[in-house]
Amino acid sequence: MAQMHENLKFRYTLEDVVDMFVDDIIPAICVTDAFQRLKGISFLGAVERTKKHSGLRHNRFNHSIGVALLAQRYALTMEFSQAERIRVVVAALLHDIGHAPLSHSIEPLFAEKFGLNHHIATEKILQGKIALGRNLYEELLKNSLDIDFLINLMSGEDKSKFGRIFSSPINVDTIEAIWRGGSYVRKQFFNPVEVLDAFIAGNFSSGSVVDRFWNEKNSFYSLMIYSKEGVAADYWARVRVWESDKKLVPDDFYLTEKHFLSKYPADFSDKIQPTLVDIKVRNFEVDDSVDVPCYDALSTRYKIVKSKRSVLLDPPAKKEENHIQPSFFET
Repeated sequence: MAQMHENLKFRYTLEDVVDMFVDDIIPAICVTDAFQRLKGISFLGAVERTKKHSGLRHNRFNHSIGVALLAQRYALTMEFSQAERIRVVVAALLHDIGHAPLSHSIEPLFAEKFGLNHHIATEKILQGKIALGRNLYEELLKNSLDIDFLINLMSGEDKSKFGRIFSSPINVDTIEAIWRGGSYVRKQFFNPVEVLDAFIAGNFSSGSVVDRFWNEKNSFYSLMIYSKEGVAADYWARVRVWESDKKLVPDDFYLTEKHFLSKYPADFSDKIQPTLVDIKVRNFEVDDSVDVPCYDALSTRYKIVKSKRSVLLDPPAKKEENHIQPSFFET
């Protein structure tokens, strides 16, 4: 088996995809309109734009390919049949296909106004119910893929050997995401393939690479998602839409960020004042007193502890250098 960590990259070309995947359907999906759109959807939404970090910007396109590579390694290691492997890898590749511009930063506005979220959008795209998903839908049908089965895998409802890499706390989406996130702080926390291989082998002993991964996930969320800068970026992204004289419509969900930000320019009123924002926080903790006898018990060791806190945010400044999100107001 190829050493996949050597192949995991921050950015992929179509040539990379052809070389790195064993099934022809993967490159075919990568050139569809819906998947190409992910090049214009940032990996962390507005949080992506908070700091320069290492100078890298990530998108859902590259993240999705990385997740699919990990899923392929899983399927090959588990010796799935070709049909089984294709279903698992395609589900991994398409798990983010329905994300809105600025992802989770803006999605709450669509959910509140239209009842629309990325799960619903994913179904509409995969089922060809909107124009954006038409050629992807046709590609899936051409390869006799059960779309409902793919959706069930992505949802985390399938707890079988096929679905556990989506439903488990230790899943291919999160492994790739936290590995990719290390670039923001100029540090690669761990080898993602080692985490996946430990997951497959059931190595959840104290001090294992899976323990380290879970601890680093907690650090990443603290440094990026729940930092004052990260919370501010999410909040002011929503204000950008609230303050606009343009009306939010459901079709905006399927725009790229370039077109979305052009529609909602950052024209903030001087009347905006410092704002106290309540946020929901998740901490990721390892309970070292718990042994894991089976995959279904992973959540007893790798725990998610929820809490709430308030953050005081200053109004954003459009041009101030080194402000919390210096590039956020540029289209």
